[in-house]
Amino acid sequence: MTQTEIDALRFMREEEKLARDVYLALREKWGLAVFSNIAESEQQHMDKVLYLLGKYELQDPALGPGYFTDEVLQDLYNDLLAKGILSLIDALEVGVIIEMADIEDIKYYINLIDNKDIIQVFTNRIATDDHADIRGLGTA
Repeated sequence: MTQTEIDALRFMREEEKLARDVYLALREKWGLAVFSNIAESEQQHMDKVLYLLGKYELQDPALGPGYFTDEVLQDLYNDLLAKGILSLIDALEVGVIIEMADIEDIKYYINLIDNKDIIQVFTNRIATDDHADIRGLGTA
C-alpha cells in the first residue's frame, strides 16, 4: 500500500465517523428519525473502511464519539455541531454539507489511489443508493 492509500483509509474512517457522530447529536437535539437512519448508514460505511484497515493491518484512528485524531476533522465536527444545534433548518443544512463533503473527498481519493479494494469500497459509497439519505434530509 502507498502512503496515500493509507492516508485515504484513515481519513475516510474518521470522516464517516464525523458524519455518524454529528447525525447522532442532531437526532438527540431535534428528535428526527432521519438523523438516526443516516447515522446507521454512516456506521455501515465506517465498518467497511474498518474492515480494510484490519485487512491491511493498519491502526484504526477512530476515537470516542465527538473526538478525532485529525485536527481538521475535529474542528469541522465542532463547527458543524455548533451550527446544527442552532435550528432545525441549520441541522438539515449541516447534513447536506456533510454528504457533499464526503462525496468530494471520496472522489478526490479515488483519483489518487490504485488499490482495488479501496476503490471498490469508495466507489460503492458514491455509486449506490447510499446517498438517498441526503434526499431524506429535505423531507425530515
